Amino acid sequence: MILPSGFQTDTTRPSFGPALIAFRMQSLLALIAGCLAVIIAGMELAHYGGDLLYPTGHGPTPLTLICILLLSIALIYKTLFPVVQLWRRGLFALVFALALFRLAEIYLLAATPLSDVAAFLFNRDPRDDMAMSTAISLMLFSLGAFLRPVVPVSGFVVTLSGLVPVSFVFLIYSYGLTAANVDMSPATLALLILIGVSSIFSFSRSVILRPLLTTSAWGRMARLQLFGTMVGVWIVGAVSHLTETAMMFEAILASAMWLFGMIILVSGSVFERIERDRRALLREVEHRARHDPLTGLLNRHAVGDYVAMVQNMARGRRRDDDEITVGVILADIDFFKRVNDTLGHEAGDRVLQNVAGVLRGKLRSSDMVARWGGEEFLMLLPGATQDQAMNIAQVLRTAIATHVSWKNGLEVEPITISIGVTCYDSRNGADSLEKTIQHADTALYSAKTQGRNRVKCFRSERGQAVRATDLLPPRDKVH
Repeated sequence: MILPSGFQTDTTRPSFGPALIAFRMQSLLALIAGCLAVIIAGMELAHYGGDLLYPTGHGPTPLTLICILLLSIALIYKTLFPVVQLWRRGLFALVFALALFRLAEIYLLAATPLSDVAAFLFNRDPRDDMAMSTAISLMLFSLGAFLRPVVPVSGFVVTLSGLVPVSFVFLIYSYGLTAANVDMSPATLALLILIGVSSIFSFSRSVILRPLLTTSAWGRMARLQLFGTMVGVWIVGAVSHLTETAMMFEAILASAMWLFGMIILVSGSVFERIERDRRALLREVEHRARHDPLTGLLNRHAVGDYVAMVQNMARGRRRDDDEITVGVILADIDFFKRVNDTLGHEAGDRVLQNVAGVLRGKLRSSDMVARWGGEEFLMLLPGATQDQAMNIAQVLRTAIATHVSWKNGLEVEPITISIGVTCYDSRNGADSLEKTIQHADTALYSAKTQGRNRVKCFRSERGQAVRATDLLPPRDKVH
C-alpha cells in the first residue's frame, strides 16, 4: 500500500481522452486520403473509372491528386507539439504554391501550364482542370498547416476556412441536387473531407481547440452544440433547397455553420482560462484544508481521511489477502516551551519547521508525516512492522538531536524528541488504526515520564494489561 504525502488524486482536472483520440485520428485520416489518392491515380493511369470519378465533369484531376498526396504525406507524421520541421513545411509550402498558381491560371493567365504538366505526368490529355473551390480549400489547408508551429490560432482559423467550400459542396450532394452546377466530384469531395479533418485534428493541442477536446462539462456541452448546429443546418437546408435561392441559401448555411463553430471554439479558450483559475483555486483550498500552514505537513484532517481509507481496505480484504500493516510513530519535542519563553514564538516556529523538514527528509515518499498538534508529529509508515517502526524512530530521534538546535544565550542546545511507537495490523480485529494511534500516545507519555529523549513501544500481550516497553533504549544522553 503506497501513500504519498498528497495521497488523494486530483479529481478537479479534466482528462484529454477526446484530444488523444483526435491526435491518433489525424494520421489515420491522412493515411486513408493518401491511399485513396494513390488508387485513384492508378485508375487515372489505366484510364479506368471515368464515369465514377467524373460524374459532374470535375473529378480528381492530376493536380488535385498530387496536392492530396503531398498533404497526406506531411500529415501522416503527427507531432503532439507544434514543432518546426523543414521538410513538412516545405511540402505545405509546395501545395500552397501549386493551389495559388492554379487560381492564377483561372483568373489571370490565358493558358494552363501547370495543369498541362500534371496531366502529362499522368499520360493523358487534359479533360478537366482543378476547380476553383478545390484550389481554395487546398490552399487554405496547406497555409493553415504551414502557420501551425508559429501562430497556431491563426493557422486553425485558416484551416477551418478551408472547410467552408467543402461543406457547401457536401450540402449540395446530400440534398440530391444533381442538376446543380457543382465544380467538385464526389471523389474529390471525399479526399478533401479526409484531408481537412486531419488538418483540423493536428491542432488538438492548440489553445482554441483544446477546451473542446476535454472531458470537462464545457467540452461535452460544446461538442453537443457543434453536432446540433451541423444537424440543424442540414435540416434547414433540406427544407429550403427546393426554392429558387437554394444555391445561395446553402452557401450561406455552410458559412454560418463554421462561423458559429468558430464562435464556440473561441469562447472555449476563454472558458478554459476561467476553469483553469477555478481549478487552481480549488486545489489551493483543498491543500490548505489538508496541510499545516507553518510546516507544510499534513494535518489531522488528512490523517482522518487516511485512517478511514485504511479501515475500509481492512474491512474489504479477503482471508487470503495480505495483511495491512501500518507503523505508527508519535513524536513530541522536549522542553519546547523553553524555546518559546526564551526566544519568542518566531524562534519556536523555526524549530517546528526544522524538525518537520528533518522528519520528512528521513522518511519514504509513501510515508505520511503530519503535524498532530502543537509540537507533536505523527508518522504513519505503510507496510512497516513494529520492529521496523522502532528502528526508524531511533533514526529520527538521533537525526533531530544532531541537526536541530536553538541558541540559549551563549550556548547552543540540541532539540530532542520523545517518541511513542506501535503498529497497526489488520489481522488484529480488536484494534482500529485510530485506536492504535491512541496506543502510540500512551507510549509517548511513558517516554516523557521516564526522562524524555527516548523511544517507547506500546505492546498488548494476550489480554493482559497493556504496558509501554522500552525497546532499543537511547544510547546517548541529550538534555
